[in-house]
Amino acid sequence: MKRINLPIIILLCTAALVQSCKEQKFSIGDRPSVDQFTYSVSSDATSLSTIHFSFSGEQLSPFWTIEQPNGTYLRSSKRNLTIQYMLAGEYTGIIQAYGSGGLSDSVFFNFTVQESDPIVYKLTGKTSQKVWVWDYMKEGHLTGVWSDPGGAWEGVWALVPNELAGYKIYDDELSFISENNEYKLDAHGFIYVDPSALHVLDPVNFPEGGKTGATVEYTQPEGQKWSIRRDEKDKLFLSFSEGAFPSYPASPAALGAEYEIIELSDNLLHLFWQEVFPDEIVSWHYYFVPKQAN
Repeated sequence: MKRINLPIIILLCTAALVQSCKEQKFSIGDRPSVDQFTYSVSSDATSLSTIHFSFSGEQLSPFWTIEQPNGTYLRSSKRNLTIQYMLAGEYTGIIQAYGSGGLSDSVFFNFTVQESDPIVYKLTGKTSQKVWVWDYMKEGHLTGVWSDPGGAWEGVWALVPNELAGYKIYDDELSFISENNEYKLDAHGFIYVDPSALHVLDPVNFPEGGKTGATVEYTQPEGQKWSIRRDEKDKLFLSFSEGAFPSYPASPAALGAEYEIIELSDNLLHLFWQEVFPDEIVSWHYYFVPKQAN
């Protein structure tokens, strides 16, 4: 009976398997070329603030990078994409294609949003600049609400009509300028400040803050801007940059913050801002109306 040397057989089988692997060739395809796809960017025929993005390419998928009004970029792999722009202006974008071989080179493009969303003109004015002032004869035109996160208690400070007369707040004028999204707060040299923000806005006279609100001198810094957005739940939000605020700085955190727009019409701007602490929620409501022409 012939003896079988098992280790030799195993070694030969292993060598054969390695040789078989060497002879196989794997390929994932070539990297896509920009010539292999087309794209289009166009305004909606009935809404010039709505932009349609379309991609076409066999066995390829798009990768969009599209500028938004607030300076951020939307990234999407949808072949057809529609974006409702809040603000008119010039924007940029990048389109790439990816397939089995990887990602193509970038194609840069520019596009124009010819008109803002109609709601924006209620804020800015369309044919002339709109200026907002406090609705100071309204009960609760400035309202602060302090509450427990668990809903156990609530405290409210709601201004009665003209309550802050003499504090140089009611002459403040807010303008949301379309060009370059400039924000103008014409405070006529003075603002009324919440005690929590006094050490920030007047550190010389209030290095430790204050126990009550106070009127302080104020010159608006240059470069302050505004932006507006609509979220997926159709809520509107108004944001300020460079420490800007809507007349009354309710907290250091309210400087350069984003405010929810509760209501925006031809005759009313109702803003809401909230600060959440571990043991307290502080909410503020602001009511403005258009300045009447003299």
